[in-house]
Formats: sequence, structure tokens, C-alpha cells
Amino acid sequence: MKKFFYSLMALVLPVAMFISCEKPIGGENGYPTPDPVPVPVMPVETPEQQKKALEQTALDFVDAVAAANFEEVAGLAEYLAQEYSEENYDYESVGDWADDCYDALTRTFQNTETEKETYDWGYTWIVRTDYYSIVYAAADFTGKFEAKNGSWKYSEADDLSFHVKDAQGKPCVLRLTTSGKTKKVFMGRVEEEYFNSYDGYVDSTFCEMNNVYIQVPEVVTVTLQQDGEYIAKAVLKADLSSMKGDEFDLRKDKYNVTATVEFNGYAVSLENFKYAPEQGTSVAANFKKGQKTLLSAKASADLDVSNEDFYGSENNKVEIDVMGSVQIKGNMSGDIVEAYEVLEEAFDAESEKLFKNQVEKVNGLMNLNLYFYNSSKPSAKFELRAFVDDEYEDEWYAQPVIVFEDETSYSLEQYFNEEDFKKLIKAVERLGEDYEDLFEDVADSLDS
Repeated sequence: MKKFFYSLMALVLPVAMFISCEKPIGGENGYPTPDPVPVPVMPVETPEQQKKALEQTALDFVDAVAAANFEEVAGLAEYLAQEYSEENYDYESVGDWADDCYDALTRTFQNTETEKETYDWGYTWIVRTDYYSIVYAAADFTGKFEAKNGSWKYSEADDLSFHVKDAQGKPCVLRLTTSGKTKKVFMGRVEEEYFNSYDGYVDSTFCEMNNVYIQVPEVVTVTLQQDGEYIAKAVLKADLSSMKGDEFDLRKDKYNVTATVEFNGYAVSLENFKYAPEQGTSVAANFKKGQKTLLSAKASADLDVSNEDFYGSENNKVEIDVMGSVQIKGNMSGDIVEAYEVLEEAFDAESEKLFKNQVEKVNGLMNLNLYFYNSSKPSAKFELRAFVDDEYEDEWYAQPVIVFEDETSYSLEQYFNEEDFKKLIKAVERLGEDYEDLFEDVADSLDS
């Protein structure tokens, strides 16, 4: 588990350093009431006290997401997976419906492109490609399916839904609905047909290529209800008002997306994922249990992908908050790609001095700090430090380290050790085992 913590921090820190719905019911205007700023519950003056605060915060998080909170949901999922498996129910009607929906999709001819080249000795090479467009829309996939007597009974509907019963005979409904305006988004090209013919000195290749689009609606909602009560609900909203024309260009158009997933008293929210050419991008997300925020994160960057010359981003900022008790905040003033290239040059350095100089250049671009209880004063900072390989003394590598006010520093592997974090390591191991036991039967049922 020591490696687990080291790996976890090694993943989180580089992201932090190099990242250059429906409204929940709650307080005023329908938004959840903000959590009060927590009062420090333990001293954090020394590195040892800060270790205890970190461990306690992590223990509180583990307790908040205990597997026992999901026993009822897991039990329902296991029953539905077993009862309505292909062994017990005939899915032919569902397959036929899906085939009919795909066949009904409009495939429109767009244009033909031909490449031809003739060589001096008389050989001619020809490639002709016919381009078509095909549009997928959730509104084209509608219907009501009811599980009855070992088969699925289909009837027409304005949305898509599947109706089953739980172990107690209570009705359960999985439903997908869309609403609002739509915009067409290009997703890529898929080859439909390909054949080749050769006639003497003429080599001809013929292709049919589909330009695939998706009609993105303003609102997509997926719900699971049991006896009329919501077990899970997901809402994805896309602000299409600023998108130009009938088609949406992910590179050139301004957009704003929000998403909320609610389940069993928990909620995961993606708040205001924004992008605008020449203005940059920003995103905010949080994970809540009831009205208590367990984890939140914000990031922003001066990012512009509206032209083909995109190369990195600048003024990258990140904030991570755990339980309102521990915060990691920082920024990178330079370009992400620039920092990466500087670090890459460090690994090519032929001397200790050159390697350390390159690492310090990266440190000069970033500023990442550790805070407790939303204090304005950082308790520690994160940096990269140069280390020599134990086996090959002429090889150097860089690792994140945590540096305290007294300038004492630890690699993450040293800091998050088994002795100081014994209780937390055991708690995380137990949590993993509990979730594995809880959903093992569900996974087995789905696999079968």
C-alpha cells in the first residue's frame, strides 16, 4: 500500500502541475447551501501534526464512501442482472428494433474525390472516394420495452425505456429522454466499402466513406426508478446558444456543458465546463454526500484549439479540496509543452549539474502548495527534485517532493510511509475489499 499512496500522489501532482443539470434542491435559488468554512480540529504547525491531519481527513473520506452505503443498490443490480439475463429472456425483439433504427437513419451523398497519377511507363493509379453523411440522434431510438414471460414486448413511445420488476415485484424503469434544441457534431469518418480492380496498366481503388455526425440535444436525462422512487439520475446539459450555424465545430465554437449524476444520496457534478476560442477553458467538479462536499476541483488554462497550430496552454491553474480540510492549489505560468520539453532535456543531460539546472527551470514555472482548513498561508509546497539512481550512479531522475517551512523535504514515497499512515493504509485496503465483495456477484452476473 505504500506504493499505492506514492502512485496516487505521483498521478495527482503532475496533473496539478501540468494542467496548465438540473439544480440540486438546496439553498437560495435552488442551489445547495455552501458548506461552512471548517474550523481547524487539530493543530497543523509541524510536519508531524500535518501528517495526522492528512491521515484524519483521508479516514473521514473513506468512512463517507463506505461500501455499506451501496448494499441496497448492489443487491438490486445483482438481481436484475441475473433475472433478466439472456438465459432467461429472449432479446431478439430488442435486436430487431435496433436494426430497424439503424436502417432508418438517413445516409446522404456529399461529394466524390478522385486522385489519379500516370507514370512514364504507362501505369495509371486511381483512387476514387465517395463521401456520405450519416447522422445519429437519440430521438431516432425510441420505444417502450416491457419484460413479460421471458421476452421483451415492444410498443411505440416518445422516449426509450425498459420496464422490469425487482425481487419483491416492484416496478423498475430505466429511461432515457432528450429535450431542447439540437446541434450536429462531427465525430469522424468510417469506411463503408472498399474494393480494388486491376485492368492491365490501370489500378483502381474505390472507397465509400461515411462522415459520422451526432445530433447533440440541449438536455439528456437518464433515470432508474424503483417503485416510483429515483435510485439514480444523470442529467447532461449543453448550452447551444453560442454555437454558430447548423453544425457545431468543437475547435471553433464556444460552449458550456454541465452534468450531474445522483445516486443513493451521493452526487457527482461537472459544473460549467467552458471553452471559448482565444479565451481559454475552465472546469469545476465536485463529489457530495447529501449537502457535504467530499471532494471538489477547479482548473483553468489559456487554451486555444481553434487553429491547426495549437501547441500547449499557458496560465494553468488548479485547486483541489478534500473534505474542506486539505487543499492543494497552484499554477503554472508557462506553457505545459515547454515544461515537458525542459524536463525531457533534463533526462538527456550528461551531467548532474545540467540535469539539476533543467529540473530547477521546471520548478521556476510552477507554484503548487498544500493548505489546511482553507488557510491563506501554505503549510508546504511541492517541487521536483533530482535523485540519482541507486543502481546506476550516472543516471538521474526527477520526483515530486514535499517541502515544509523549515526547508525539510521528503519524497512522496518517504512521506506517505507505512509506519506513519498505518491506520489509513489498513482502512483503504479494507474499503477495496468491501467493494470487491459487494460487486463481485454483480460483475459475475454481467459477465455471464
